[in-house]
Amino acid sequence: MTLRYGVVGTGMMGQEHIRNIALLGEATVTAIADTREEMRHAGLAAAEQAGMAGVRAFADHKALLSSDLIDALLIVSPNDTHYQITLDALATNLPILLEKPSANMQRSSAARMPLSKSTTTKALSRTSGEPSS
Repeated sequence: MTLRYGVVGTGMMGQEHIRNIALLGEATVTAIADTREEMRHAGLAAAEQAGMAGVRAFADHKALLSSDLIDALLIVSPNDTHYQITLDALATNLPILLEKPSANMQRSSAARMPLSKSTTTKALSRTSGEPSS
């Protein structure tokens, strides 16, 4: 079974993740989301160059989350968007990989903790650069 990834944020790092997913066995990107049209086009081009066909593009991450096109989510959007996108993603049962930082402000990161503990969603955040207590 092929693991279907969704990528939110298709700037430079998002495109790098798309290329890296293409190197994994039994994994593909099936959907991307970015609020900027030029970045959606760049993400689709990166997926096509990596041999992934039929990738759907969304202008809104919520549409991607409700699309039933993905099995796991990768959040690589600008840092100031991580908090809200993570909250929205935690409401799903999708496994989540979140690029650092998880939030720009300590209170945002702390506010996310009760929700993440009350869900069955599996979330992994790269922690380098996280706000400290």
